[in-house]
Amino acid sequence: MYVFIGTFIGGGVVLNGSLFTGKTGNAGAIGSLPQPVLDPQGKLSSQQLIMQSSLYILEQMLIDAGYDGKSLWQSSEYWGELGATLDDWIDKVADGLAYAALCSMAIFDFEAIVIDGAIPVTVREKIIRATAEKIAKSDTRGLSPCEIVSGTIGGKAQSIGCANLPLLANFSQDSRSLFN
Repeated sequence: MYVFIGTFIGGGVVLNGSLFTGKTGNAGAIGSLPQPVLDPQGKLSSQQLIMQSSLYILEQMLIDAGYDGKSLWQSSEYWGELGATLDDWIDKVADGLAYAALCSMAIFDFEAIVIDGAIPVTVREKIIRATAEKIAKSDTRGLSPCEIVSGTIGGKAQSIGCANLPLLANFSQDSRSLFN
């Protein structure tokens, strides 16, 4: 499973070395995955992962805390010091990613969950550590272990992926992987 944290969180599924898009092309759309949430009164409800693990949520949190939220969009390599607000967001992202990873591990026997995004490497590494720690504290009986690893493409992943689609569609030995 490949996870990309950007304006909105998204992902992709890689099976046997090929991109798997599913019947309608939405396989790996983890942003739509419902997450269990407790409200302040302790009532259980759900919201999509996109509502807690996307950069636009961090932007709003920063604005609410008195920071300039627009600074996130100026560079995906360095954000400066964002204090406890960033730490709170990372914790929420890790909660959501741990849940998504556990759900994914229950359905597919993934070798790894790759976390990437238009975020600084230091932030990505904190998210990976926090997600792995939350998974380690979860009940994983019946699930095969899965590595939580760092992606290497970063903020350019979407552009590179889009640029490769015509090449894959026209020249790949396994072009059906784009349309299955």
